[in-house]
Amino acid sequence: NTRRPASVTMYLGMVHCSGSESSLLNCNYTQSSFSDGNCEGGSFGEVVCQVNTDVTPCEHGAIRLQEGNSLYEGRVEVCFEDHWATICDHQWNKKDAEVACRQLGHSGGQTAIFGLSNGP
Repeated sequence: NTRRPASVTMYLGMVHCSGSESSLLNCNYTQSSFSDGNCEGGSFGEVVCQVNTDVTPCEHGAIRLQEGNSLYEGRVEVCFEDHWATICDHQWNKKDAEVACRQLGHSGGQTAIFGLSNGP
């Protein structure tokens, strides 16, 4: 389990991809805020990709990896309505991870669990 980063106020929950999407926002998901308590104290969607990633500006639908053990893995954040949103890991699976890695320009993808988060 990881702790919610202080700068993240919303999350995408129940993310469910078929595996062929080019963006996580093309997958089915629910949007919510941490104030509803559904994801607070829970785990977040995280991946390990096969290639490095660059720093990404917050443009709607863009994703980035944060707080991983290297540049090609970490907690997934999606730019949603001009803010970075983390992904709650309810139903997060290998297909979702593959879409995230593909969106970052990488191949492969697997779900992962990293250590406690201290926030950005």
